[in-house]
Amino acid sequence: ADWELLRSETIQLEGAPLATVVLRAFPNPFNPSTRLDFVLPTASAARLAVYEVAGRRLAVLHEGLLAAGPAGFEWDGKDGEGRALASGVYLARLELAGEVRQVKLVMLR
Repeated sequence: ADWELLRSETIQLEGAPLATVVLRAFPNPFNPSTRLDFVLPTASAARLAVYEVAGRRLAVLHEGLLAAGPAGFEWDGKDGEGRALASGVYLARLELAGEVRQVKLVMLR
């Protein structure tokens, strides 16, 4: 043989359990507000924000450390300055340690 196995290791990648995180919105479609829920398997820094479909960030619902377990945040259909947004499709985006989860939100005024 041209090669010989010298060592074998099992490596646990940090952040790997986050692959199980699912971001859900209820109700969806909604008026006037929706709740965004997810469960973290481990404590993690997280940012949850709402964006236009074109990509412009409209509102940040949470930014900072979250404990392991269930987390939920309400979005009232307003931008970061408190202005009511129009009916339409928006994206909620959850960023965790390099992982990103997204859910489409439909607001009907």
